[in-house]
Amino acid sequence: MEVEPVKDGSATRSELFSAMRNAGSILIVYPDADTALAAFISAYIAPLQQQQSSNRTYILVSDKYLKESDLKEQPAILVGVFPNGLPYLDQQQLPFQIDRRGIHFDDRVYREASDVMRISCYPNPLNQQMPLGILTGNSEEAVLKYLQSIKGQDYGFLLLDSWGYQVIRDNQRLVLGNYATTDSMRWTIDHERHWEFDYKGNQVKENNRFRYIDHASGLTDIQLDSIEQYSLRISSHLEDVLGISWNKKYDYHLYKSTEIKGLMLNNTAPAHVNFSNMSVHGVYEHEFGEHYAGAESQLLLREMLGMPKVLSMEMGAAAYFNEKWEEQGAIYWGLLLYHAGAAPDLATLLNNEKAEIISPLLRTAAAAVWVQFLLETLSKDDFKRLYTTAGTSYWMPYAKAYEAYVDSLLQDFKRLPTAASNYGFLKGFNFAHEGYEVYNGYIGTEAALSLKELRTTGCNALAIIPYTYTGELKKPAPFPFVQSAGAENDASVIKSAHVASELGMKVLLKPQIWSWKGWPGDFEMSSQEDWGLFFQYYSNWIYHYALLAEMYHMDMFCAGVEFQQATLQQPEAWKHIIHVIKQLYGGPVTYAANWGAEFEQSDIWDELDFMSVNFYYPLSKKENPDDAELLKTFEKQLDVLEGIAAKKGKPLLITEIGYTSTSQPWLKPHSDNDEYDTSEAAQKRCYEIMFQALSDEDWIKGMFLWQWPSYLDYTARNPSGFTPAGKEAEAVVRQWYGQKWSD
Repeated sequence: MEVEPVKDGSATRSELFSAMRNAGSILIVYPDADTALAAFISAYIAPLQQQQSSNRTYILVSDKYLKESDLKEQPAILVGVFPNGLPYLDQQQLPFQIDRRGIHFDDRVYREASDVMRISCYPNPLNQQMPLGILTGNSEEAVLKYLQSIKGQDYGFLLLDSWGYQVIRDNQRLVLGNYATTDSMRWTIDHERHWEFDYKGNQVKENNRFRYIDHASGLTDIQLDSIEQYSLRISSHLEDVLGISWNKKYDYHLYKSTEIKGLMLNNTAPAHVNFSNMSVHGVYEHEFGEHYAGAESQLLLREMLGMPKVLSMEMGAAAYFNEKWEEQGAIYWGLLLYHAGAAPDLATLLNNEKAEIISPLLRTAAAAVWVQFLLETLSKDDFKRLYTTAGTSYWMPYAKAYEAYVDSLLQDFKRLPTAASNYGFLKGFNFAHEGYEVYNGYIGTEAALSLKELRTTGCNALAIIPYTYTGELKKPAPFPFVQSAGAENDASVIKSAHVASELGMKVLLKPQIWSWKGWPGDFEMSSQEDWGLFFQYYSNWIYHYALLAEMYHMDMFCAGVEFQQATLQQPEAWKHIIHVIKQLYGGPVTYAANWGAEFEQSDIWDELDFMSVNFYYPLSKKENPDDAELLKTFEKQLDVLEGIAAKKGKPLLITEIGYTSTSQPWLKPHSDNDEYDTSEAAQKRCYEIMFQALSDEDWIKGMFLWQWPSYLDYTARNPSGFTPAGKEAEAVVRQWYGQKWSD
């Protein structure tokens, strides 16, 4: 079925997303006879209704009682198999059709009972300014099974899914893509952003433990042999240590890249286990080097021993039996945590609920040391029996013996040396993860192309920014580790860092916090007890990235960004965090202070290798200042920074600096300035002033412009934003980074 472009009058995809986000209510329609589906949806939306941060109401109604006016006047989601067709909708105005023969989409028919069609944020034929989502399929069972598989992902099923369409079979993606955005072809399939996957694959190897299924991975015979040999080594190690042997085979699926794996399975980890069918899914990519993920050890443990009573035990044991876990093995990394004072306490580690907020890297490495202790303390039979039966209360009497065990191991522990690096002058950019559809985020091919283009500007340094989020600025709350497939997850950070390094750029890992209620400078607790808990949560989060930077040999690390009140009020807590980070990570450590009071009054600079400032000082209060005034103000602010840096005797980095392409970006350089007209010329003017002012300031050791996007056509979608990419200001960057400041 060839879909015609939606007629004029339809909203853009961005406008539909905005309508969905801003809606006071969202209508969810289900088939009246499908009571199992209705019960699932009702249970699913209940906690969403209770969220304090949400002002949205979810209205659940069956098609039997649905009114056409209700479907027309608000964002709506149709979920299920509707025997009499989609209510009130003409299928000819939708990008697919469904009938008793199957799902008709893009000139194909999908006939399997397990096939599901998912459409997100499409113009409602009854009102093309309102978004419509559809999740339907060839059987009620398939729709419910798919919903159960994605529960908890993407902030709620179908609500803000970034993909235009998906065809799913057996809960795996067959087809994935988006619609064209050009006016003439809007809402037709964009075949440049359309994927069809070989989810069945071909068996290429088999042994007594695994069947290796290749999904167009492109692996050589040598690489396949290496994977087979190591997976068998893990299996043999487990059997020898635990004294268990059995005859059963498992499917081991191999993919071309973490990007393709993410697009197919919505999981970009280098390897993971699907426990529903006991299969392993992995990639073999250069950026992970000798960091063998070893997910098969987790699968084998589950098969051999069963579900652990303490979940950290399985994580730790899986890493322990994988000698190449994160290259050096889990025991090395676990002892580094204990050496640095960054390991979680045993009571938290062994408590399933409390351990959920621990960094997965810290949790796994520390648990591996605990597992080694138990294997050396207990008999094989006791270990196997207690693995599935003993909880926290049983294990805590072992705490003193475990503490002594760790202390004995630390007597001989030596941290691996860090290779010296010559940094020179850093001509950098902050790399913005602007795409959340895998292919256009940090992990995707679009990001690699964007970085290659960035390198041609003369850029030699890149700040990579994994974000977390919070809605709590005045009371402590855990900082989640964002690991969804399209986000700035660990695998995507590693991927972009690897690409940048291969291109000759130095990498600064610069984790940041985003809040819809303010900025990090607003964090302010009401008691010392709350401050203590705040720093406990923050240290758990930031130590994760310090360890990641050490594991993957990143060149520099930033301990925090713009915590103005927290740094000025709690300097000793920051000094402790920085001290621990420097025990975990062997490269230079900095902190990105906000311009003004935080940079100028902070008491943490002695602990760091570099002082750093996010330079967003206003350059004028006038709407039409001349260049001389802008330059004079800029140089005046540099004089302030130079005096502080000289007093501290520390080199200075500008970790953020930039201007929007709006009509007066000098007034509020830190702001998006959405209220102003777009002006590339004004942005270019500020860039010229900036480079002129910095041209003879050799006490500054580098700068990171804000920002360069992870996909190059981002500028067309956000023409007034900060990036100079594809704008007049890019020529100024090339002039200074590529010519006047050439390496």
